[in-house]
Amino acid sequence: MKKINLLIIKKRFFLFILLIFSAFFMNLFLWNETSQLIRQLPIILQLKKLSSQNIYEVNYLPEVDSQGRIKEHSEEERNNLAFFLASFQTDLYSNKRAYLDAGDNDATNLTLVTKKVIDEYVVAREIDIAFLNDLIFLNPDNKQVNEFKTQSENNAIKVSLLSMKERYKVEYDYYVNNFLFGLTVSLLLLTFSIFLIYIIISASLKISEEEIKLLRVIGLSKNKIKRNFESLLITPVVFTAAVFIIFIHSINIPVIVEDYAYLLILNTFLCLVSKLIIDLKIKKGEIYA
Repeated sequence: MKKINLLIIKKRFFLFILLIFSAFFMNLFLWNETSQLIRQLPIILQLKKLSSQNIYEVNYLPEVDSQGRIKEHSEEERNNLAFFLASFQTDLYSNKRAYLDAGDNDATNLTLVTKKVIDEYVVAREIDIAFLNDLIFLNPDNKQVNEFKTQSENNAIKVSLLSMKERYKVEYDYYVNNFLFGLTVSLLLLTFSIFLIYIIISASLKISEEEIKLLRVIGLSKNKIKRNFESLLITPVVFTAAVFIIFIHSINIPVIVEDYAYLLILNTFLCLVSKLIIDLKIKKGEIYA
């Protein structure tokens, strides 16, 4: 049977390579988008809870020059921004990420921003982008929100407000749409992999027709022949899955338990389909009596 396998691989080598690439990218597209969604899901659910509340987040997108470098701001511009933020200081809080990660709507995770802190991160040095984007405007009335937006437009340094409802929609649309895209591409590649497996097993039976007849004459059972073809078709799938796991570990991206679970389900399904195709071929009498 080893000689038969080598003959099949030699004559249909390109199909095996194509199957390996198809299975690899099938895993890649599903993992890349699904893992991101799973990791972000607690925050998305927290944002959904907060979407009905009167909470806004501060957004600052720095300007860049023609070479993509962040533009530096004059001391006067930084002072104006600090004065602007200080005028809303009583409702501005930091530690937004910790607040969202906690998932319990506990405002004790937030820290009230003082003028000293604003001066430290805005005036004393070039503007700290992370500081501005970590701010939350907690329970402002409509007048304050309108004033914030109006005054911000008059500053050289623009900051904006985004309600939790708007932020939830942005996060949901981004991660869910990406997941659906990844899932769709992965399923298309899964279908293509199944098609390749069907082509390979059909070609394999034709290529090895005479050898199989001889093996049947000398007493080799159909089950052994079937198991050989199962091994021949399933090995590339298992090999590719193993290589893919090594790949994602090599790029220093932490792998979560859920990643192993859905990748295992996907690749197990592909292996089971391979086995089913071989069984159907046998039932049709294509492994010779």
